[in-house]
Amino acid sequence: MNSEIKLPRTKPPITECDQVLGHFMRSWNQVEINYFLLFSKLLDTNQPAASAIFHAIDMRARNAIMAALGSQRLNELDKAGLDALVEKTKKASTIRNRVVHGYWQLKIRITRHDNGTETGRSATWVRFYHPTDPDDLDRMFGEKDRSLLSRHQFTIKDIEANSKNIYNLSREIKKFNDNIVLTLPPNPQPLDFS
Repeated sequence: MNSEIKLPRTKPPITECDQVLGHFMRSWNQVEINYFLLFSKLLDTNQPAASAIFHAIDMRARNAIMAALGSQRLNELDKAGLDALVEKTKKASTIRNRVVHGYWQLKIRITRHDNGTETGRSATWVRFYHPTDPDDLDRMFGEKDRSLLSRHQFTIKDIEANSKNIYNLSREIKKFNDNIVLTLPPNPQPLDFS
């Protein structure tokens, strides 16, 4: 068997990969801006105070606070809409983390010839997020669990589609924020410890 495998030219060029990643990041930035504006509105305080809180906590805490504020300040219909947006944002945030914290690697398809030589059929850049669980890695590459692999490996087309989905999510958050009306918070009731 030949120790060197001839590879074709990589597709797309790595510079295009970086441009697609940059576009993805810009789309996510729009989600964060609109999510902050919604958070600020629900918190019903000045923006510097809302900004200090928003940027001091992680996405899980933001989601929990928004859900709690929504149950206090929104009517039932808007609360249901907020809950749906929070769920969409959680899923998008998971994808965002995997794309951003992943790394580019070549996905190489190899043809093995009868004479023992090997030729690279294709060499495509993919963004790969390494799972923390070694069993997941074994399932992806040992057992060929395609579903699990697809949640950790992103082609250029995947990243472009996710950019579009994330941009649409940012518009949905903005529209929701523009249309909600806060209700007065309920009067605090004393706790009954009897």
